[in-house]
Amino acid sequence: MKSEVLFVQFWYVSRRYGGARAFHNGFSHVYNQCENIGDFYWVELPEGGQLPIKNGTVYVSVNTYSSLFCALSWSYEYPDVRFVVGGPLIVMDPNLKGLVTEKPLRNNIEFSSKTAEEKIFAQSFRNTSWNIDLPPGSDKCVVSFTNLTGCYWNKCIFCCYDKRGPHYSSVDNLKLDSDREWMVWLTASSTTPEYMVNEFHKLEPNVEYHVHLRADVYVLNVLEQVLARCKGDLVFYIGTECPSNHVLQYMKKGTTVETNKKIIELIAKYGHKFRINVILGWDVLTENDVQEVKEFSQHIGSLPNGCVRLHWLCYPNRDLYHEGVLITSAESGPYKFQEFFAKPNKKQMELNFKLKEIYEENFHVVGCSNVKKLEEIYYNNLD
Repeated sequence: MKSEVLFVQFWYVSRRYGGARAFHNGFSHVYNQCENIGDFYWVELPEGGQLPIKNGTVYVSVNTYSSLFCALSWSYEYPDVRFVVGGPLIVMDPNLKGLVTEKPLRNNIEFSSKTAEEKIFAQSFRNTSWNIDLPPGSDKCVVSFTNLTGCYWNKCIFCCYDKRGPHYSSVDNLKLDSDREWMVWLTASSTTPEYMVNEFHKLEPNVEYHVHLRADVYVLNVLEQVLARCKGDLVFYIGTECPSNHVLQYMKKGTTVETNKKIIELIAKYGHKFRINVILGWDVLTENDVQEVKEFSQHIGSLPNGCVRLHWLCYPNRDLYHEGVLITSAESGPYKFQEFFAKPNKKQMELNFKLKEIYEENFHVVGCSNVKKLEEIYYNNLD
């Protein structure tokens, strides 16, 4: 190593993407600046491994619990190294309220929700370049591209995103080597209609782009124009949450079931994929809500290229903690994370599980480990 400053990023072999190497390239927007003061160091998950320095400063970009646990373990193993930890996971929980440790945090590690531009270079989203040297042997790659930050709606009762900005990075900055097979995550928590209009016609053919989308009237007004011009292969992650107008109003989602239907129909019409994010754990359900969810699911479930991603209602770092029940969601070594999950009464739990059955009857369902855990807790503790 030429320097006692490291910029640590993580990669792993992704079963989800057929053995592709998935990269948490958190310093890509400041790559040209960082390389002048230190070395980039790629670490494979989940092993972690050794660092090549025993003194100096290590900046760590964490996107998952396992990468954060690596940084925590290093702080013990390298007491003379200063660790500065940031990235998407820290932005979500900057005070680490959900972190439970059997060992105390060391004084040589600090956590920052600031971006690398702000923390290291005292800038504020000024650098819009994008570049990174990937490790060799990466013919099929999954990378993240920070196109926008925050959420332009930012009103849902369970929201964990800051309304930050401005940060706008054009896909013109995203240079993809034609010798590799690419999957690109556009990391905005909700991609704006303006961004789609201005940028999606520039997307490369034969590249799969993953996009988080709000299914609201603003998106609906531009989506057909956007999809008609787009050459990239799109996978939309849609925050439907619960396809009932009553529940959508309760969660302050700012949209309707009908708007969700129209947007998903357009996505299917143009041959793109959709992943509908839905949430269980509501405490306001009625039989009418169940019927509305059933009608939506039977219709949308018949469309091609779709599935449902199932979650349980969680309130991260919000004033609604007291409404939750504490269960372990992830752990590694002496560290574990705990999250606060909603715990409706018996009648509401039964209605929530009716929704779960409807989703499973009409869609391929993924991502429901927390739901299975809570279902087990519920049925093991019936009165």
